[in-house]
Amino acid sequence: MVSPQAGISSAAAPAFAAVTLCLANCLFMQYRKNSRSADIANAVTTAFVGLTQDAAAVVVFMQGPVVNPERQKLYHQVTFLMLPAGYTGVAIFLLFILVSGLSEEL
Repeated sequence: MVSPQAGISSAAAPAFAAVTLCLANCLFMQYRKNSRSADIANAVTTAFVGLTQDAAAVVVFMQGPVVNPERQKLYHQVTFLMLPAGYTGVAIFLLFILVSGLSEEL
């Protein structure tokens, strides 16, 4: 069955991604008692990506039952410009965490 509300159906994926990023960030920060600088940088970057997902969900939800081309364009700008950069930052900091953990063991 197709939902008559275009905004709700389009906002579900970014909203779910924002919630899971927030939960992952909370679990990640509670893993160690003494957080390293790489952990904090990763938490900040993940929070930025989560807020970007929230912004994308709000923008697409505000378009209402009919697809608004201006809001759809803004949603695509937020999604396809900000998210690749954010996820690249998260990946770089995860590699930094991996390297700092290996150097601590050696």
